[in-house]
Amino acid sequence: KAMLTLGTLQAQLNPDVELHLTESGILCNSPPDCDVNNYTCWYTNYTTAYWAASAGQWLYQYLLTAQKINPVSIAHSQILGYPYQFDGLSGEWPCGSMVDWDANAPNLKYWVTLLTARHLKPPLAFVSTTNANVNNASVYVQGLINAQRQSIVVVINKLAKAQAVVIEGVLSWSCLAITAEDMSTSRPKACIVGASGLLSLPPFATVFLVDLE
Repeated sequence: KAMLTLGTLQAQLNPDVELHLTESGILCNSPPDCDVNNYTCWYTNYTTAYWAASAGQWLYQYLLTAQKINPVSIAHSQILGYPYQFDGLSGEWPCGSMVDWDANAPNLKYWVTLLTARHLKPPLAFVSTTNANVNNASVYVQGLINAQRQSIVVVINKLAKAQAVVIEGVLSWSCLAITAEDMSTSRPKACIVGASGLLSLPPFATVFLVDLE
């Protein structure tokens, strides 16, 4: 509702005003009973599932927002976030980080951001996307057309378990997946769409299907 209000005010008062969304991320820094200023009880280790979920959440939030107000940008809070005692002074916000401080390499959120910049250049046209084989509560599927008139389908597994969806008409499209399994190589991997349109989704996977023709 707040996003729609912003879009309405922009259109009414000054259409030239740019809207930017910042500090996007999963706020998961500490247990519920940990005081916000007590960095000693903040989390210091994050699983590959966390990085995969954080990557998918960022893209999911961006697309839901873009569908309502068409923001110019959606930003992470920083390139490198870190937990308590990384610098011995304070905790930071890993949910906004694009670098894994343990692996000294870009994390999955970086690769989702890179693929978004390459393939989802605005203005975006949101295509009506319906599929009887998809449970929208557990899998996000959205068809789009970017500024270069490329057709794209974004698929995000919202759950911490493997799932499968059927998407028709994309057999010849490029398919790239960002998953927790790829943290060791820190790069997206090619995925395969079956002859029937079957697409397997690892836990918290984000998939870009792009028509390159």
